[in-house]
Amino acid sequence: MSGRLEGEGGPGGSGSARAPSQSVQETGVEGYLSRDAMTTTTSPTRRQAARDALALDDEALLKTCEVDYFIASGPGGQHRNTTASGVRLTHAATELSVSATERRSQTQNKGVALERLREGLKALTIVPKVRRPTRPSAGAKRRRLEGKKRTSEKKSLRGKGDW
Repeated sequence: MSGRLEGEGGPGGSGSARAPSQSVQETGVEGYLSRDAMTTTTSPTRRQAARDALALDDEALLKTCEVDYFIASGPGGQHRNTTASGVRLTHAATELSVSATERRSQTQNKGVALERLREGLKALTIVPKVRRPTRPSAGAKRRRLEGKKRTSEKKSLRGKGDW
């Protein structure tokens, strides 16, 4: 697979293969979204544009996107190297861009890119919860200190044996 997910920063990615469990920046490769990409602050207008785009069917969503076809590089032989089977979809309203090159068929790559675009749009609609800092309670502090004292006493008695 050599799909690419690109965000506000424009085209990016190193082109190296990554496992799905690895974290990938918003402009990383393989179409995987990292937690960073999902929790970055997104403007309300961009979030609303993503929601509006998700409500559209596939054909209408494709009409709102700029579609680029390009010659995909990598293994696959003469057919892959001579046909423009790579597909890049750029959704102008959200500035989200995805590409797919893993299939030999342009039509199949367009379907894969569309799925990735929908995943990216879903990630943009997520509103992260505001994290409030918390403090340990007085009881928790007391219990922690008592545990430390017990451990300290235990360790101090270790060296006083009559071996």
